[in-house]
Amino acid sequence: MAAVIHHAVDSGRYREIALVGISMGGSMTLKYLGERKYQVPSIVKGASAFSVPCHLGDSAKELDRPGKRFYLNRFLKKLEKKIKQKAILFPDVLSYKGFDTIRTFEEFDNRYTAPLHGFKNARHFYEQAAALPYLSQIQLPTLIVNALNDPFLPESCYPCDIARHHEHVFLQTPARGGHTGFTLRGKEENWMEVRAFEFLGAESIY
Repeated sequence: MAAVIHHAVDSGRYREIALVGISMGGSMTLKYLGERKYQVPSIVKGASAFSVPCHLGDSAKELDRPGKRFYLNRFLKKLEKKIKQKAILFPDVLSYKGFDTIRTFEEFDNRYTAPLHGFKNARHFYEQAAALPYLSQIQLPTLIVNALNDPFLPESCYPCDIARHHEHVFLQTPARGGHTGFTLRGKEENWMEVRAFEFLGAESIY
């Protein structure tokens, strides 16, 4: 996240930058803003994040619940294709062998995510990469939109208390939308796009 933003800043092509993150990208966006606090480049004016697993560990556990097996299986199918491709390109770094034995997100993260990104294990990754501990430190106008019927998000992913008392963090919890399913019937635009432009384009954030 930091590398992308600083590349955009250093390019000199932008007068202002607004950040938009979805799902894990939203978590990375929020963590970046909170972690750097007052050190975010001045041309970054605000952020919108949608369907954010603010607490990574709890979100992983939520998807490991028996009733959520459908979503877990879909994720693992997509991840399996990526691991197969990466294993061919980088055989000395990771192996596809035994992937079919993975039954939970934590098992996947223990085997792939954590070691590939320098973490001790899945739990260490969840603790270090989660956005929740950094939300209170955000110093730019930031909108978080998490639908109440999002099957990936447990209660800990709805930072109501933080948003209620925070000058810069705003939480919106639509009744519907699921996980990144904020569509607009009969329109090409996604509601996330419309809401992000609406929030980030508001004069009050500049």
